[in-house]
Parts: sequence; C-alpha cells; structure tokens
Amino acid sequence: GGRGGGGTERRARARREANLELLQTVSLKRYRKYFKLNVDRDGTRDELVEAVKAHFAKTRVNEHDVLVRFVGRVKAEKGAAAAAAAAAAEAGSAQEQENPTH
Repeated sequence: GGRGGGGTERRARARREANLELLQTVSLKRYRKYFKLNVDRDGTRDELVEAVKAHFAKTRVNEHDVLVRFVGRVKAEKGAAAAAAAAAAEAGSAQEQENPTH
C-alpha cells in the first residue's frame, strides 16, 4: 500500500482542466456548432456549458501536436502582422514622396 503517485497525477490533471464556464456564450455556441453537439439551440447557457464540458472531458488530444500547431500559428500571425506593417509604412513613404509637404 503506501503512496503510488496517484496524487501527483490528480494534481497534474487538475492544473490542466479548463474552466469552460468562463467562455463567452458566442464561443460556446461556436464549439457546439464545430463539434456538432446535440444541444438544443434554444437551450439555456448552463445546458450549453454542461454539454461543452462533457464533450471536452471525453476528448483526447495530443498535447505536443496542439502546442506545435499553436506556436506555428502564432509565428505565422506575427509574420503576417509584420509584413502588413512594412507594407503600410512603404505605402506611406511612397505617398509622402509624391506629395511632399515642405
């Protein structure tokens, strides 16, 4: 009998749990639609939260793959934002050269 490490596993699982009640209703509805949850469209927010929680709890994910995709997406968005800023600066510079204010 003694300690088998189950407490450590429970603590790790508790840290990973998401408080889905904090999501905005529009996000919950998007989740319902994306995963085609069987929830009445005119149901209460609490019913929606419970359905999303139940689905989320039984969904298995590969954490490594999720993190790799997340980081890739963040990098892509930062790259796109930097490119847009550079294009805007270039356009502003070109317009300034055509219409000098001096």
